[in-house]
Amino acid sequence: MPDYKDLNSVAYIEPALAYASRLLGVDFKPTGKLRFRSYCPFHADTKDSFRVYVNGKDEIRFHCFGVCDNEWDIYDLIMITENCCFAEAQKRFADFLGIEDFTPRKE
Repeated sequence: MPDYKDLNSVAYIEPALAYASRLLGVDFKPTGKLRFRSYCPFHADTKDSFRVYVNGKDEIRFHCFGVCDNEWDIYDLIMITENCCFAEAQKRFADFLGIEDFTPRKE
C-alpha cells in the first residue's frame, strides 16, 4: 500500500496534474520533461508563472515565480483550497486515485 510520500512522487504526476487542474481551475501546459506551466490561481497572473516540476527527491512540486513566490505540494494545495487538515488532504487525494483503505500520516 502506498504512503503519503509515494502519492506525491513522480509516479503520480499525471493524476496530480489532473487533480490540481480541477481543484484550481487551471490548465497545465508541458514545458519539458516532467515540467508544466500555468497561470497562478492565487493572484492576477499575466505571465503564466505557476510551474510544476519534479525535484531531486522525485517529489512533485508546484511553484509560483510571480507575486506568490511560494512552493507547495499537492497536499498543500488541497489544504489551501478545500480548507482541510493534512490527514484529510491525503485522504482526498488517495480517494481521487481510487486507493482504498489508505491510512494518512498524522501531522
